[in-house]
Amino acid sequence: MPPLVALALGSALGSALYPALQPLLPPLLVGAVGLLGLAALAARRGVGAVGRVALAAAGFALGLAGP
Repeated sequence: MPPLVALALGSALGSALYPALQPLLPPLLVGAVGLLGLAALAARRGVGAVGRVALAAAGFALGLAGP
């Protein structure tokens, strides 16, 4: 799966679950930034699966940040 597809799917899932969960915004954005950093580090080291999972999780967190 291409990296942007993982990010888009995570974001779509987070946006779909936003009304039910209503998380606090600041901790969520800090977590999303951390996950994007992990994805960048994994991509640099050539660890594809970990990077894609981190991108999907970051997309999920950004999707939960609110529509």
